[in-house]
Amino acid sequence: MPMTNETSLPISRADSYAPDATQAIGELDAALAFSKSALTVFFCDPSYDLDAMTAEINQRAQGSPVISCSSAGEIGSKGYQKQSVAGFSLSKDEFHVAVESFENIREFSADQASQIVEKAKANLQSQGLTLEDNKCFALLLVDGLSAAEEPLTYKLQDALKEIPLVGGSAGDGLNFGKTHTFCDGSFKSDVAALAIIHTNRPWEVFKEQHISPTDAKLVVTESDPDNRVIIEFNGEPAAEELARVIGTSGPEALSSGVLAEHPLMLKMGGTWFIRSAHSVIEDNCLKLFCAIEEGLVLSVGKTEDLPGSLDKTLSEIKSRIGDVKLTIACDCILRRLELEATEKVEEASCVLSKYNPVGFSTYGEQYGTVHVNQTLTGIVIG
Repeated sequence: MPMTNETSLPISRADSYAPDATQAIGELDAALAFSKSALTVFFCDPSYDLDAMTAEINQRAQGSPVISCSSAGEIGSKGYQKQSVAGFSLSKDEFHVAVESFENIREFSADQASQIVEKAKANLQSQGLTLEDNKCFALLLVDGLSAAEEPLTYKLQDALKEIPLVGGSAGDGLNFGKTHTFCDGSFKSDVAALAIIHTNRPWEVFKEQHISPTDAKLVVTESDPDNRVIIEFNGEPAAEELARVIGTSGPEALSSGVLAEHPLMLKMGGTWFIRSAHSVIEDNCLKLFCAIEEGLVLSVGKTEDLPGSLDKTLSEIKSRIGDVKLTIACDCILRRLELEATEKVEEASCVLSKYNPVGFSTYGEQYGTVHVNQTLTGIVIG
């Protein structure tokens, strides 16, 4: 299929559906001009030949910063799409960027976070910038199967201080086998890429969720946070107690669809965050997409109209910052699966397309200090 391309300087966006990796990157570069940009970011279907893609990126970028990751679906000019690449580039005229990457993220320390952030800030300051509170935001792309996002996100945001962090965990379609992040000229696993972006243009970071808490409460009385497993709620096997609270026949009824319809929610600092369950495992334990510690009190959530909630969130941001040039969207794969199950993909795509989106379906999302699920986190730039 031909590439779709929309350019609105100083931000350029493009999609390609070419099945060949070399051709897809060539079409993207024709619109985004990798080598002339302050930063190029794109998201790709995991079926692409990543070695061929790497060679083509490096030839065309000529040392200019490019970050990317594999996805569980892409978001482009027409909204939700598949088997494609979708990307954007930021011009050097109105954006200044410092990119840092780091490996072995399961062993990532607070000292490393501080060193990486200070190095990035020094890079920006060397470009003659003062790092004012409302001029910089940070974008994080991270291995989506590392199970390391919670401590990583917290440590990075703590080091970033006033600079808000938003990001997404790389995907592997619906395979959950291996994810890849592109940084420093190659695709890797167990790695993260952090871009701190400075601009005088208006922007706003956001978290969008179409789920609200109910009165149903569950106390985590035993858990295994390192493996993202809840063993007991209220002193009972976790799956049995969840099934009882939401009124299903038993743990065997807790399919992925039912779990998505009744996500777990945690309130922190007056804000509700989603903690989605993945599946029921042996001994009626619950496997989650994120870590949960003992002693926490969770609420069972209820889903509302996703396209309507999305439109309300983005339209309110537009009313504050004006014409939207780009929406960077890190959108949970569970949201896409819900849209497919309810036959609302086209409706939600129509909403997204009004706000010039580029993004991907993720294995998890980052917002400030928190790793979340069943959420869309992002940055709107005016």
